[in-house]
Amino acid sequence: MLNGTVLDVVVGLIFIYLLLSVACSWVNERIQAALDTRAKMLDTAIQKLLGEGWQGLAAKVKGHALVSAISHTPSNMPSYLPSSTFATALLDTLAPVDGEHPLTVKRLRDAIMELPEATRPALLALVNASEGDVAALRSHVEHWFDNAMERLSGLYKRHVTAWLLVLGFVLAAATNADSILLVQRFEHEGTLRAAVASQVTGAAGNKFSVDQEQLEQLDLLFWDTECLVSTPDEIAHHPRAMRLPEWSLSWLRWLAFKILGCLMTALAVSLGAPFWFDLLGRLVNLRATGAKPARAANPRVAAA
Repeated sequence: MLNGTVLDVVVGLIFIYLLLSVACSWVNERIQAALDTRAKMLDTAIQKLLGEGWQGLAAKVKGHALVSAISHTPSNMPSYLPSSTFATALLDTLAPVDGEHPLTVKRLRDAIMELPEATRPALLALVNASEGDVAALRSHVEHWFDNAMERLSGLYKRHVTAWLLVLGFVLAAATNADSILLVQRFEHEGTLRAAVASQVTGAAGNKFSVDQEQLEQLDLLFWDTECLVSTPDEIAHHPRAMRLPEWSLSWLRWLAFKILGCLMTALAVSLGAPFWFDLLGRLVNLRATGAKPARAANPRVAAA
């Protein structure tokens, strides 16, 4: 079982990762909203789904009244499209329903046969699987779209992870959130370790709401802009100080470890705030329970 010091170091480090992850997630959400990323990726997915080489059908489906009604982004595409809405828009685009022409599988098949050859195979496969039942065909189309959205969701998660990695490194460098330095400080500065542990425990009682003023008083993150040092000994006494740039082996070693520490922080931040939130909650509960009491000796064994 982890001893108290090691557990406090781990809890403090994860707490910092959680704070940075929340900040990066907030910034990333604003960036992705400004770039209209979700809507653009959905647009691309529909283009591929309905035939990458021909945009007529995809354009008509995207322009359908049901789809345009929920499109509130600069790209005129929704950020999320329910499978039922997509299925209705697609079937109504292929074979519009009116008083004289009800929706039938035969009408849909005839409309599909008029599409370019590259667009037909998937739609014909769905029609054949329905065996003449319009309701079954609609269900197949919805399932087909849901599968495509699952792949799109995985692609978007990888996209977000890449952005979090970049933002995490930038924020780590800006705030001096060097994982190597943080571990060293938590390990050797008992007062700081206790203060952070107390902050984490208090935040956990408020569902991890953080008091910004108390956090700043910890004197843990950010650079000490008033102190510029030139030797490793001075760095040891002023861990938040910037090392004076100079072309020496000592300075290059400091820079390499600083970049490595920030990269480690960025990798941690890319895991996302929910991951660190859940892990921190478990560790706080573990810390609150304390060490497991020693098992009492068997009196018979002791007597023997």
